[in-house]
Amino acid sequence: MMKKYISILPGIALVLLGLNACKSTQKTAAVMPGRAGKTLSKDELFSKIASNEVKADWLSGDLDLDYKGKPMNVGASGTARHRKDSVIWLNVRKFGLVNVARAQITKDSFFLINYIQNNYIAQDLNYVTRKYNLPASFDVLQNLLLGNPVWLVPKSALTIRADSDGNVVLEGADARWQSVHVVDPVTYQVKEMTFKEIASGKSLNVVFSKYGALSNGQIFPFNRLFTVQSPETGEVKLSFNVTGAPEVNTPKNIRFEIPAHYAKME
Repeated sequence: MMKKYISILPGIALVLLGLNACKSTQKTAAVMPGRAGKTLSKDELFSKIASNEVKADWLSGDLDLDYKGKPMNVGASGTARHRKDSVIWLNVRKFGLVNVARAQITKDSFFLINYIQNNYIAQDLNYVTRKYNLPASFDVLQNLLLGNPVWLVPKSALTIRADSDGNVVLEGADARWQSVHVVDPVTYQVKEMTFKEIASGKSLNVVFSKYGALSNGQIFPFNRLFTVQSPETGEVKLSFNVTGAPEVNTPKNIRFEIPAHYAKME
């Protein structure tokens, strides 16, 4: 039973690090579906989406985690701490009491302590790419934790339509990726994102839900459901639910000390 909890943190890292960000500065001129007779250019739409992104120098809070994938399903609790453009720290506990794993991710490094088997991983961030053939990006992980959009396909390649519920849908493809973003037409927050790597068939779907206000008034999705599909792993689901009241812009002590007697894993 304990081994299940050991596996959840690498699984979380793989789900969240499984994409590589790219940015587009190309101008766009197409218009989105009108609401109440109003139309927006794509540039205006992207500006409104950006203005509603969660912005925080520090963000920390408690989590409920539910991981489902072969060969195991497991739930756990945890604590996450994030400093903008610097570090993401995650501690996972069994039954809310016993530390079983701890991870620290920086712009160029990946660390993982396994408290059950007394070992650890200390690698550059490209470790995920080398070991699992998945491109890794700190910026992507940071945006997913904050509940912000990730743009893989250049914005100029995206078309815009309205779905049956009135949401704005941006979709398109480039040589590598297919992507779909579903945007709330009132708040301009991204409710759902889907990315598929054309050559490999790997895909990631992210659904943001349970929106509420942070202490500074920003609207924040308290739940993220990640679904990864790949020929190697099949379907993997990770529900990532923020509990309680997250602290915003409150500096935290981030401790990551590897016990001297722990063995390093390659």
